[in-house]
Amino acid sequence: MGSGQSMNRKTACLYCELNSFKYLINKTIGFIRWSLKQVKSPYVACSFGKDSSVMLDLILKIKEDIPIIWITFPETKYLNNYYEVVKEWKNRYRINLHEIFIEIPADQDFDDRKAFPKSGHDSYFIGIRMQESAARRITIRKHGNFHKKKDGIVRIIPLANWKVNDIAAYCLGNDLPILNSYKTEGFSSRTVTGFTEDIYAYRLNQLSELKKRDTNSFNKLILEYPGLRYYV
Repeated sequence: MGSGQSMNRKTACLYCELNSFKYLINKTIGFIRWSLKQVKSPYVACSFGKDSSVMLDLILKIKEDIPIIWITFPETKYLNNYYEVVKEWKNRYRINLHEIFIEIPADQDFDDRKAFPKSGHDSYFIGIRMQESAARRITIRKHGNFHKKKDGIVRIIPLANWKVNDIAAYCLGNDLPILNSYKTEGFSSRTVTGFTEDIYAYRLNQLSELKKRDTNSFNKLILEYPGLRYYV
């Protein structure tokens, strides 16, 4: 069960009853409450992937009107069922959602896609975990879960110590809206709303998974952005 692949709703409900998992949730909620008292104008950086969805659900239980910033791209509609998931979130909560659309074609200069507009907030919550990669483990251990960056913005990481099974159990046990890729490929799969990293292997993997999961969307994406044929 290490990758979350074999987790189902029944298993998730049993997992949610574990004292260790309840402790993890309570500790995370305590950290979120503490963090909210330290800052004036926070927002949630949400991709509606598995990690940010768990984080969002926990934060909304405490501060239901917190602004949620969702960065999207022209290819977002093809890469997964993001808009269906967001619609479910809107039906469940009265979320204060702000979609920022980066209108740069998927097959053009990827560096330009990182130039996001200034948010106007002094802090943000982000759903990243140490288990995801060595790079994230290093940066979180170096700076901690609550870190004021050089630009003065505070980065808050509530799920730093969560494992993929914790994420899977919370999503399934609480019936959170989830992306199709988690249903077909398991909770260990990585999801993106857009191509912001010019790394061949990374983009090749995302496109290959999309082709297997949803050939129709893959074909539409390639047809609209022929430059992506380089990666497949």
